[in-house]
Amino acid sequence: MNQRKPPHGFLVVYLGALLTFSIVWVAYDVVMMLLWTGKTLLHSGWIDVAALAFDVIGVVCLLALCRGKKWGFYGYVLLCTAELGFEWTIVGYSRRDLVFTFAVLVGLCLALQVGGERQGWKQLE
Repeated sequence: MNQRKPPHGFLVVYLGALLTFSIVWVAYDVVMMLLWTGKTLLHSGWIDVAALAFDVIGVVCLLALCRGKKWGFYGYVLLCTAELGFEWTIVGYSRRDLVFTFAVLVGLCLALQVGGERQGWKQLE
């Protein structure tokens, strides 16, 4: 049986930060949905529900990545791409969101490659 080595510290910290941020963002979206339901004229409620769904799926993908599942990485990358496309076409284009999402994905790729023998990418199933 192949024994899993503990992941590199940078990967643990990076995934922990991403997961914490994502959970806080889900809570923020829920609070905003409850506060602004029916009060905003800019867009309808389905956009809020779609944004919440993107956030929840992102948490699921990050949890899978923390558990060593390769599909969590691919799901997170696909989700970030889909969310940027959604924001660009429905809500409006934001360069800040594009740069931030790209930086998060590059950071995740780097975190998975760091560690030599304990490299995170090699330990994903």
